[in-house]
Amino acid sequence: MKKIEGVAAIILDGNDKILINKRTKNCYWEPNVWSLPCGKVEENEDPREAIIRELKEEFGIDVQIVQKVSERTYFLKNEDADWIVYGYLCQIKNGNLKILEPKLTEEIKFISINQLPENFFPELKTVIEDFQKTS
Repeated sequence: MKKIEGVAAIILDGNDKILINKRTKNCYWEPNVWSLPCGKVEENEDPREAIIRELKEEFGIDVQIVQKVSERTYFLKNEDADWIVYGYLCQIKNGNLKILEPKLTEEIKFISINQLPENFFPELKTVIEDFQKTS
């Protein structure tokens, strides 16, 4: 069975608010839902390198990984693959948060970790739940 690796970031603003982004209606994967900043691990790439790369490419920020907070595996029926998601608590080191890939993301904001929108990417909600268990 094929394996797809993904990464997701927990980024806090210092006031217990978490960074989320809304995917566009034309986004190829889980369109029109709220999500954590996330992405796919490329071939021969370490997941830690992937989350740093994805945050730079999509949001223009350099981050430091504080700790790994989650690792979950899901079966993707439409891909006939196992999807492994690594969640990392990250801290912004440099850069101004902005949308650099408007075909994928239409909005970014910090919200209370306990007030996620109803249309939140379900598998990534578990990354937040795992983070809350470790903090």
